[in-house]
Amino acid sequence: MKDNNKTMVVRIPTADERKSEKQPEAPTAETKAPTLDEMQKKIQLQQEHLNKLNQLFADRERFTETQGNIKRFKSKVSASIKSGELETPEHRLIFTEKADYRESSSICVSTPEILQEFLEFIELKIKNKLQQLDANIVMLAA
Repeated sequence: MKDNNKTMVVRIPTADERKSEKQPEAPTAETKAPTLDEMQKKIQLQQEHLNKLNQLFADRERFTETQGNIKRFKSKVSASIKSGELETPEHRLIFTEKADYRESSSICVSTPEILQEFLEFIELKIKNKLQQLDANIVMLAA
């Protein structure tokens, strides 16, 4: 009959071996402790780095939210295309100009096929931007 007990051997270092292990060195003339100004500069650089990362995450969140909105709008426009509508009053793309205190409508597109193409184009641009943001986040986080 086989014995299935497994034995583990653990080696405990001797006192001499523990003493010879490298201990952290105290600051000497050659390895001086960082000054307050040096530490503040390091902290400032780290804070700038974290701020850049936070901004990238905020941008990514906005693009992701917009991507979801575009998908929802695309499904509504697709329904208009399937129903054969030439123009839809409820789905429009409006370009405006700001004049004085109000905005005036300059161009209004309400043809579902044109809206669908525009949304697909913007969706692709947002997807590319998200990939770029992801790459920047990974690079900065490393």
